[in-house]
Amino acid sequence: MTIRKLEHQDITDVAEIHQKYLSDGLLANLGYNFLKEFYELLSREKSSFTFVATEKNKIIGFVTMASDLNKIKKKAIRKLWYVVLLRVLKNPNLITKVLGLPFYPGFEKDTQIPEILSLAVTSENRGKGIGKALLFKSKGEFKKRGFKSFLLSVRSNMKEANAFYQKIGLKSVKVANFLGEEMVFYKGRC
Repeated sequence: MTIRKLEHQDITDVAEIHQKYLSDGLLANLGYNFLKEFYELLSREKSSFTFVATEKNKIIGFVTMASDLNKIKKKAIRKLWYVVLLRVLKNPNLITKVLGLPFYPGFEKDTQIPEILSLAVTSENRGKGIGKALLFKSKGEFKKRGFKSFLLSVRSNMKEANAFYQKIGLKSVKVANFLGEEMVFYKGRC
């Protein structure tokens, strides 16, 4: 297995993995086209970075991080509003969640801690240390950028993910309701 920085040609694979393995989240509900545009936007943003795990030149997992969530929120609103609008027109039930997105607890103004936005490993490659390796690569990148800690959030009903984060030493620091779901916020040291 190799872990490397995201390259432009990886974006479609990352969007597919996100769509399939993080399917319950709002970003996945905004659709594959949104995810492609979102990861394209993040790939150009200096405060964000993505690593992919590959095996035999196939992407089997990825992690995306951001050191300035508010900057990404503003750029996403400016650049991706039309993709979101098209998706909401197709699925009006999404309107409440889309309108609630700016109230994500990680967007709080006094929050200066970087965050892991998404981490996914294909089901057939779980339990092989890939998620842990991606997370440790992220920690190294955060440290290189001068950060001492980071946050990560996950829905409380994602039992396997919560157990994984606890097992690798992340500490639960906050539970918050977001878009009608309980979110657990973990903090890790770089």
